[in-house]
Amino acid sequence: MLFSTFLFFALTASSQIKIYSGGAISMGTTSSAPGGNIKMQVFGNSLFTATTGSTTSSAYIRGLNAYSTVTTPDYTWRGDSLTGIFHNLAQNIQFTVNGSEKVRFSSSNITIAGNTQITSAGSIVTTNSTAYIRGNNGYSAATTPDYTWWYNDQTGFFHPASNTIGFTINGSEKMRISSSGYLGIGTTSPVGALDVRAGVSAAGGTAYGSSFIQTLTATANNNVLTAVTISPTFVPGSYTNVFSHGLDVVVGNATGIYSHSASGDYGWANNFNVTASLASAIVVSLSGTPKFTVSGAGDVWGKSATWWSDRTLKENIVNIQGALNKILMLNGVTYNFIADKIKGTDESSAPSQGIEMGLIAQDVEQVVPEVVRTNENGLKGIMYQNLNHF
Repeated sequence: MLFSTFLFFALTASSQIKIYSGGAISMGTTSSAPGGNIKMQVFGNSLFTATTGSTTSSAYIRGLNAYSTVTTPDYTWRGDSLTGIFHNLAQNIQFTVNGSEKVRFSSSNITIAGNTQITSAGSIVTTNSTAYIRGNNGYSAATTPDYTWWYNDQTGFFHPASNTIGFTINGSEKMRISSSGYLGIGTTSPVGALDVRAGVSAAGGTAYGSSFIQTLTATANNNVLTAVTISPTFVPGSYTNVFSHGLDVVVGNATGIYSHSASGDYGWANNFNVTASLASAIVVSLSGTPKFTVSGAGDVWGKSATWWSDRTLKENIVNIQGALNKILMLNGVTYNFIADKIKGTDESSAPSQGIEMGLIAQDVEQVVPEVVRTNENGLKGIMYQNLNHF
């Protein structure tokens, strides 16, 4: 039908296509001509095909009045309408695949898969911690680990030399596995299977160089629960003067080996806390047979004792004057120990040892003070072996 200002094509009295006098075309509507400089306006969705055959992957434009979404892209395909280009915000273009946003272009940056952003300045940033592999042509370093994370790219593991792996935190190497298979902590040159060299400081607490804090639970009768086992095999080969140490504690004048119960106040070297008075606290064995034992009650057992007495080890040698008179002045007594007066032992839980025989240190000190010693608690003792010299 032709009017003076437009031409329209109608079906069942409804206009389907209108061509206006200015050349503008509207399709699928009875409204007025497209406004502004728009020459064609299509109401509804548009499908573009090359033939009349299958339209499964034909270009498809979705007609929307509002911003589109990740599941309703404006530019898509007939058989894959969740994949395409959409526009859900001013000055943004987004790409979606199967209803999931993959790339976004904004006025300031490009965002890939919701994590990585390429800014207008050309730098790359992320919005969270994403796995990151750094492309290094040569050996990497503690500050440039090969395997790391975005926003934390100086933490990870790196390859400082052939057959060597290093572990870094904030650009500082913390651990290394050497080409010999040695694990070093606090060192880049481990000399053993496990080489730990780390300084530890304590502020108002306890510093542990190496700490084994664990719960050991028996699962059957006669189980042996051992926190740490040291069982080395020493092979000196053809070398001589090889010193083998199963455990070597070098701490100056501090406690060398310190063992105690959770509530005990044991604080000196080589003190092994035992709960029974006759139990062995320190034992020296030969071929599995105990040769020297210190019991929980403080008793020392052994076959014999030999004291250094070589002349070349002594000076200021003077004969003892009046030795017989000194012996006659010593007063032997019998007594029982007062258990709770013995400091630093488990004597308080020991059964009665009956009557003892010996000397009183204060009395002996008046006659031969050279054989009397006083400990840090003010208790006196006698070196009975030295009385034999009289």
